[in-house]
Formats: sequence, structure tokens, C-alpha cells
Amino acid sequence: GIANYSREDKKQLHAKNKPYFDRIKGYIDNPASFMAEPFKVLWIWGEDPNTGHSVIAANIGCALIKKNYKVRYYEMHNLTKLIMEFKDSDVVAEMNRAIDYFDVFIINDAFDRQRSTVSSANEYLRANVFNFFQQTLSKNKKIIYTSDVDIIGIGEQYNSIISMVIRSYSEMHICGTLNSLFRK
Repeated sequence: GIANYSREDKKQLHAKNKPYFDRIKGYIDNPASFMAEPFKVLWIWGEDPNTGHSVIAANIGCALIKKNYKVRYYEMHNLTKLIMEFKDSDVVAEMNRAIDYFDVFIINDAFDRQRSTVSSANEYLRANVFNFFQQTLSKNKKIIYTSDVDIIGIGEQYNSIISMVIRSYSEMHICGTLNSLFRK
């Protein structure tokens, strides 16, 4: 909690996060600026519990929706459940329609050490997760991932996903917890 951070620690956290918060504010104030960014993937992560990356992604998503962009939010574990049903042609068709319809996908808790079921997934699931992300990016859609690890930290079993994402991504490494970031 906040008791774990000294006044000096909080100043350092604010200084480290300021460039990211300035970008986030810009995206919220002008969602078209987010859509105009040259990257396809925004990877928001922080290893501390309650970093606030999910809140940040949700706020960007809400700002996009207010400007008539179409945003789809998935918890990673729910997305993997859908992907496991890809054998069902109705699910495949539904996922393809979603990829065509939405402009931005928010994937919350992607590859998190604590929450994601993909980290222990079989090869079938990993391949289908890769295919979903590849199809999404090939159609020039944007993906906002939130995680408790950086892209390289998701593990070498996901080298194909890492290679795909790092071709066109921007990273925000949020340090500290929500309490430490927003209380003086």
C-alpha cells in the first residue's frame, strides 16, 4: 500500500510515469491521436499489484467509444475460452465478424503471471491465440494489452506472438500502485 512508499519514492514514481501519463491524457483528450499512432499494439504493463494498467486501458477505450470508435474488451481468460471453442464454426464466424467490426481490442491481463490461463496452455491454444492476434493486426486494428510483464517476459513458448507484437508496438511501463501514483 501507500505506506510502503516514502515521499521521495513517490516523487521518483511520478517522474518515471509522467511521460506515460502525458501520452494517456493526450489519448483521452483526443482519441484520434491514439488511432493515428503508427503502432498497432499498445502494451501497458507494471509488475506491482494494482498498478492501474486496466484502468488506463479502460479510460482510453471509453474515450474512443465517445468518438464513435468501436472497442471490444476481453479479459484474457475469457478470450482463451472463446478461442478454445474455435472448432465450432459458429464461434469462428463470430470471432471473424468481431475482428471486422471493431477498431480496437483491449485484452486485459494478457499473459499475466497470476491471472492468465494462457501461460500453461497447450500448443493448440497458443496457436489459436496467435492466429486471432495475427488476423486482428493484419486488418490494421489496434490492440491494447495490459499485463504484469513486459512483452519479452511472457515466455519463450510465445516467441511467435512476441515476434508479431514487437514489429509494431509501443510500451508503457507503469511503476508503483494506484495509491502511490495518485496520492501526494
